[in-house]
Amino acid sequence: MSDCRLTKRSRLRKRSEIKRCQNEGRRIYSKHFAIFVHAGCGEDSRLAIAVTKKIDKRAVVRNLIKRRIREVFRVHKDCFAKPVDIVVVARRGVQECEYSEYERQIVGALRSKGILRPKESSV
Repeated sequence: MSDCRLTKRSRLRKRSEIKRCQNEGRRIYSKHFAIFVHAGCGEDSRLAIAVTKKIDKRAVVRNLIKRRIREVFRVHKDCFAKPVDIVVVARRGVQECEYSEYERQIVGALRSKGILRPKESSV
């Protein structure tokens, strides 16, 4: 079984890298997310998440949204066709969704554009 932790190497941390991904990357939209994807320069796919106070003023709600997005990325990080940098921006209404809806929208959007390949089932 592979290591399923989300490490520091799996995060976009510099503002310049996030801006580059948003300006030069491919844009994918779903009902509750705007996803920006740019070709990665390392060997791992990396993630950045933006949840503004427009979504909800309470930090506990914004942090829950970020934890759910991180978990979707962590579970599917081995399925990327090639290393990419991803910025996920939450949109209004996301706080009412369950985890399964997060997964369906994010994974569905990435699969439809060929960025994510189907997950191998372990039988």
